[in-house]
Amino acid sequence: MAKLKQLIFGARSERLQTLPDPAQMPLWDEQPEDLPLASPVEFKTVVKSPAKGQPKRVVLPEHLPREIVVVPLSAKERACPACGEERPVIGYESSERLDYVPAQLKVVETRCEKSACTKCQGPLDTAPAPAQVSEQGIPLPGCWRMC
Repeated sequence: MAKLKQLIFGARSERLQTLPDPAQMPLWDEQPEDLPLASPVEFKTVVKSPAKGQPKRVVLPEHLPREIVVVPLSAKERACPACGEERPVIGYESSERLDYVPAQLKVVETRCEKSACTKCQGPLDTAPAPAQVSEQGIPLPGCWRMC
């Protein structure tokens, strides 16, 4: 009974009770000479692709409803600074942004008028674009309410 109590409740040590078996090969010693050598590893040359430029913006889907907003030039901006005549509209600078209407998405394309004088080939003027929620971003204020 005393021996059993000593085993259960007595002081214990983490020392090895027995010496290691001499027939067992130590882990960190050299390998025996009769073992086959591992085959050498073949390395492949990896060529990294050159650094890419800035990411391209994807085109907004064609199936979304579109709304075109035209930003006109003022009468003062349409007048040719060289000869004073009214310049016709020759084109638009357009940008597409995504807007959120509750339960519906639509694309709002903003077109800023550009005009140039056809008589004297004077300077080209473009209507200023309206202010945006985020610089160079495509969401309109309705998309921010979605978040």
